[in-house]
Amino acid sequence: MAIASEFPSQVTLTSQDFMTRYNLKTASSVQTAVKGLVEKGILSDNHGIRRPTDLLFMLWLKDF
Repeated sequence: MAIASEFPSQVTLTSQDFMTRYNLKTASSVQTAVKGLVEKGILSDNHGIRRPTDLLFMLWLKDF
């Protein structure tokens, strides 16, 4: 949800500001979660810019 909420802005997912805003615990847990979501095809990784693969899903998450 945090990535969809920030899209289309480019944010550093492991920055302290981002992690505090979305109540994320550690940078390593964020990296592990993102890696898993990319491997499952839920997130796409285009030169370091990560976003949900399904744009309708992303819009739904933004409104959630």
